[in-house]
Amino acid sequence: MEIEITGDRTNQLVGRRDIVMRIKHAGTATPGREALKSKIVALLNTKPELVVIKSIDTAFGAQESTGNVSVYTDEKRAKQMTADFLFKRGLPKEKKEGEKPAEVAKPAEAKAPEKAAAEVAKPAAAKGKE
Repeated sequence: MEIEITGDRTNQLVGRRDIVMRIKHAGTATPGREALKSKIVALLNTKPELVVIKSIDTAFGAQESTGNVSVYTDEKRAKQMTADFLFKRGLPKEKKEGEKPAEVAKPAEAKAPEKAAAEVAKPAAAKGKE
């Protein structure tokens, strides 16, 4: 995976850098957010918690994607200025905040055949009385 920065704008008021990039991934699928984030962190010499990937777009069948990334000056500012879903989307799967572990679905209790037959018989008997 190769990353080429095509646009880099510093936004002093917000405290971030807005970066537009071209990602070449010949012969592989579109890179995941975690892999892309680690590559960006290494490329820009920054901390992972300061990088927010806003979008990764790939045209059908293309082996090249475009991405929009924001690199903030501090983590507090990143949380203030970024939508919660974007911030959570960038976290590793085991570290996502505010999520409960998935509960294991309990199998439905099977009724005894006698009880099931009795329940079916009751409505039929009730109709006959009316």
